[in-house]
Amino acid sequence: MKKEVKKRLEKWAIRYNIPEGEYRGNGYSHIVHLEKYDKARRREAIKNALSNYHVLTDGVKYLPDVLPVSELHTYANHLNSSQILCYNFFGKLLAINDNSKRPVKITPELKKWLEAQLETIPQLSDNALCEFEAVVDAHEGTSFDFCVYDDKTEVRFEIKFTENGFGKVNKDSKSKNGKTTHHEKYLDIYQKWLDNSSVIRMHECGGEKEKKFFENYQLFRNVISPNRKGDHQEIYNVFIYPKWNTECAKEFNNFKEEYVVDKSKVLRLEWDNEIVPPYMTEFLDKYYF
Repeated sequence: MKKEVKKRLEKWAIRYNIPEGEYRGNGYSHIVHLEKYDKARRREAIKNALSNYHVLTDGVKYLPDVLPVSELHTYANHLNSSQILCYNFFGKLLAINDNSKRPVKITPELKKWLEAQLETIPQLSDNALCEFEAVVDAHEGTSFDFCVYDDKTEVRFEIKFTENGFGKVNKDSKSKNGKTTHHEKYLDIYQKWLDNSSVIRMHECGGEKEKKFFENYQLFRNVISPNRKGDHQEIYNVFIYPKWNTECAKEFNNFKEEYVVDKSKVLRLEWDNEIVPPYMTEFLDKYYF
């Protein structure tokens, strides 16, 4: 199915005259061409590509005040980028425009969608705020694809599309800051978060605890991340992927079955299970949902 999706994206690029981009020296039709750039300015080139070509759908525009250029993923010019899919989808529900700035106030349309798709989560207030690439703990540094929160509830979204499952790491590899290893970060941060979590259970892992953590790194890390400093919301983690992405489905199901004790706080939605409003016609066409 992933091959079919990429073929669909190639047709999208041809239809809208999007020039072919490169990956590791080879050209691919589902990758958007980038203007020449210095290595340090790749994200600026991606910003220009998102603005100059028909990458986004249904009238959504790329707005740096909503998703900063510095937070664009390295391969956000790939048409199968899950970051851009996320921005496109929630950006449409938020009706983002040239006046929008992060954090963006929730819209009635997004509230309606949340209440329809996530019935077990408490309704958020009309003053709830929304944020792409939201960092909830500056010391740890993880950014969530999309968050919506008020003073009582926070919903954190992890978005997948054609990825081969969720993120895993080697404990001896460098963490995001480039200074410490993931093992050191585990001892400094994650071990305490695991011990304090009311959602996760790892008591039966014994000496395998750290190994199991890194085998399911992204899932664990997202679910155990605590409240923002000074906040006390109920936190819900929602993972969205296509049902044909069997790697994501298998890893999520195993994780939830093996380690999650409060299953009401860890939820999943499937892109191709009628969660996309029918008025997002271009989005549905582009992503083959």
